[in-house]
Amino acid sequence: PFFVFSDWGTFSVKLRINGKTGDSTTKLNYIQVLPRMGTPYYLEDGGNMEVNAGHFAGTQISGNYQLWERGAPSYYFTTHYNGNNAWVTDLDANCIRPASKYECALLTPSFNMTKSGTYRIGFKKSAESYYSSTPYATVLEYSTDKGDTWTRLGTETTGYSWYNKGPSASYSINSFVRSDGIGWLGTYSKDSTSFDVSSLSGNDDVRFRVLHTVDWGWNSIGYKAGFLVDNFSLIGPTNDSIAGGGIETEITSRTLPLGPDDTTSFFS
Repeated sequence: PFFVFSDWGTFSVKLRINGKTGDSTTKLNYIQVLPRMGTPYYLEDGGNMEVNAGHFAGTQISGNYQLWERGAPSYYFTTHYNGNNAWVTDLDANCIRPASKYECALLTPSFNMTKSGTYRIGFKKSAESYYSSTPYATVLEYSTDKGDTWTRLGTETTGYSWYNKGPSASYSINSFVRSDGIGWLGTYSKDSTSFDVSSLSGNDDVRFRVLHTVDWGWNSIGYKAGFLVDNFSLIGPTNDSIAGGGIETEITSRTLPLGPDDTTSFFS
């Protein structure tokens, strides 16, 4: 079955076999549809992770684990940036020691960046991955084709407090995790990060994801907390949201002749 949702939110799904009332099953809150937002996107729009919880979502990319959770971290990340919530690769435990490589991603809304101009993405991050016997790496990727393909945003040191590991780093990322050796790896807290994404202007659907990759380890100790994201923003020219709760910016009128008790519907 194929279905296109007309708005963002969390939806339940029901499957009924052969039209029989008793032969059905329901998955509650099973599908999450992320919104298509305009710009600029400020902390108070949802990037502070305190409001509009449905603007972000964690998803499994490969392997058997989806670690991203929204809430108040209570394990290694005992401090965060504002309010009570952040997105963390497990709120209350170290990352899972896998038997094979796995990847999970924190997805952002999609953004209308049609107008030309200067755009800058920013967020704050914390990490704990040094001295782990399980290799880690985290990168930020973008998509302009509704998530069909993803491209790593930036290279080593190309943004403000951007990737700290790459070909020139003294301690590189394990090649089993990322073959190019580029990404975030380390243990630090409350690190502000930003990147000029003006090259993506002209697109009406730009999506970002924080991709966290974990490879299998060589012994049973030293598995660390992973990665935390908070205070996400995308600053740039004013673009309207494409769908899902957008507000009209132009007023149009239409006249229809109606007879007694006639009904008509207008859709915007």
